Amino acid sequence: RALREVPGKPVFDIRYEEVGRPEVMAPLLSFLGSSATPEQLSSSFYRQTSGRLHERVANWDELVAHLRATDEAALLGEAGYRADGTPWG
Repeated sequence: RALREVPGKPVFDIRYEEVGRPEVMAPLLSFLGSSATPEQLSSSFYRQTSGRLHERVANWDELVAHLRATDEAALLGEAGYRADGTPWG
């Protein structure tokens, strides 16, 4: 987030779950200066954990409370959660 404030510093935001989408990958490849197309990419991605983040964190409510208390609740939004820790959708 701090890099967005630096004039002339290029920043590209992408969520890991978007990596397989050609419409997201094309701008990323361009940003990286790659001549590859999304169609040329292949993946042997195997999900190492199943379930959503709140299902994998043992003390989810404590984590949410900490993030809210330290003004870092925006991190929840970036991970797909509302400020109260409930998932979007």
